[in-house]
Order: sequence, then C-alpha cells, then structure tokens
Amino acid sequence: MFDLVASCDPTPAGRYLSWLSRWRRRNWDILGLRAMCGAGELAEVMAALQHFDRIRKFLPKGRGDVNTYHSAQDLFNAEGYIKGPGRRDLRRAERDVAMAGSEVLFDEGRWRLVLLRSQAAAAWWGMGTRWCTAARSDNRFELYARQGDLLVILSPCDRYQLSCATGEFRNSSDGHANLAQVLHRAPSAMRSILESKMGLRWETLTSRRVTELYFSLRSSDDTCHRDRASATG
Repeated sequence: MFDLVASCDPTPAGRYLSWLSRWRRRNWDILGLRAMCGAGELAEVMAALQHFDRIRKFLPKGRGDVNTYHSAQDLFNAEGYIKGPGRRDLRRAERDVAMAGSEVLFDEGRWRLVLLRSQAAAAWWGMGTRWCTAARSDNRFELYARQGDLLVILSPCDRYQLSCATGEFRNSSDGHANLAQVLHRAPSAMRSILESKMGLRWETLTSRRVTELYFSLRSSDDTCHRDRASATG
C-alpha cells in the first residue's frame, strides 16, 4: 500500500516520502487501518506536492519545511505566504516555464493564438478560467493533448480554448462557445492558421453544417464534464 502512496512523491530523490508516511498515518487515525486511499485523493496529494516543490524556494524562512503542513490543501495554500519580491520572482519563474511549453502561432493587436505543449503552459494561459486543463488538481491537459492540438485564443472580448481533435470550444467560464461567431472579426491570417490546424477551410468552418456541429456541443457532455459527473454520481 505504501508503494502506491510513495508514488505520489514528485521528486527522484524521494524528498517527500517522510511527509507521505505521516500523511498516511493521519488517515489511519481518521479512517482506520483498513481504509484505502482513493485515486482522486492520491492525485490531489501528488498535485499538491508538485505545487509545493515548485514554490518551495520562494517561501519565507520557516515556511519551506514541508513537515509544517498536514494536508494537500495546506500545501496548496502555502503559496499565500509568499509576499513582495518573492511573489514577483515566483510569477516570473512560472511564466518562463509556461512560455517554454507554449508556441505563439499568432500575435497581432488584441488577438493571440497559442499552442499548448505542456501542463504548465495550460495552467498559465488558463489562469483565472474554469478550464479543467488549468486546474491545480485533477488536471486534464494530458488527456486532451493525447487526442490532438490544444489551442488558446485570446480575443478582445474573452479567452477561449479549442481542442482541434474534437472541435470542443469553450469560453473562460468553461461554457460552450461558437467558433465561427468568435472568429468573425479575427484577422484573416489567424483564421488561416486555424484552417491548417483543423484541416478545414474557413468557408467550411463558417458553414451551416459546421456551425450546427458546434452548437450541438451545448447539449452533449465533453470529456471533463463526463468525468466530473461520474465522480460525483
């Protein structure tokens, strides 16, 4: 059982094995010796440790010791201790990592088209949205990336995320959006790039048939929402 828990340590040197051992014992006190950790709980702990490991060197003195934290939520909340210059340094470091995992395909005026190549990039460009690809835990970027290119569109009105493989197109609130409507005033060069990425001509993208396809997504569940429903059902 501990091998499964130990696999949540994101470091090759096993930096957090002692913390994981104590975390498991605390679970025993609460749930009993026979209690098994759920996959969702383990995924959350792994994400929390990954997050803590990224921010650890930016934490003030006395806050960088993982053993002063007791839960996954505590580890996520540790970022709140970073103030002033430390916070600016952290944001700069996060941006550098995100840019390394991003390919800016188009950037003109208030329009930008970005190809996401890493989870860090998805989290950065999705900051402040409700996208599951930007979530701190139970992040679904890899699931989408395995299917095909994942793009972020920045427009004068909102941010959008597009899965080229499925045609799934969402606004920053994670609601379904219509690609043709959003891109109606987009620069033609940007539309040409999207044509290439999706394997469709712009006339086809804006045709009634494709428009109906995108609107039909409003009544269908995408990958994220199917998984969320099954997890809470």
